[in-house]
Amino acid sequence: MKRGAAWLAAVGLLGCNLGPPAPGDTLADFGFEGVGGPGVELVQLRGQVVVINFWASWCPPCIEEMPQLEALRVALDGDPVRVISATVESIPDQDVLGFLRRHGFQGAAFRDRRWRVAHRLGTFKLPETYIVGPDGRLVRKVEGLPQPGWGDPRWTDELRRLARGEP
Repeated sequence: MKRGAAWLAAVGLLGCNLGPPAPGDTLADFGFEGVGGPGVELVQLRGQVVVINFWASWCPPCIEEMPQLEALRVALDGDPVRVISATVESIPDQDVLGFLRRHGFQGAAFRDRRWRVAHRLGTFKLPETYIVGPDGRLVRKVEGLPQPGWGDPRWTDELRRLARGEP
């Protein structure tokens, strides 16, 4: 028991972070399996703002959020912003794609099997969304449905500012 406490104290003194990332932290690289298309690695998206949304088909707020995410994705088409819709479910690809289309999301679909990335980021409920700056640093975590919703111009303005490197 004493060794464990000493080890944890040493880790704390050395500044190692054993918890989820906080805003301002550079995220370690991770990737998502593609659903009906290629996968993606975070490192491939450096230089872009990345909006990562974790969802499940059994989650009513996730269903409500899908058309808003699509409105955001469409509004930012042509900007260096990528919206990643990642299910945490292990359901067939056609079910994932069918869910997204039925609920208004037309962008690329990704999967986070066994919540591997979601847990690493600190996700504990759905939906949860992470905004990553062009430098790979976590900017913000949004728990649940954002107020105002993703279709609100304040979100597009904020994400465009981030893409230009402005605070």
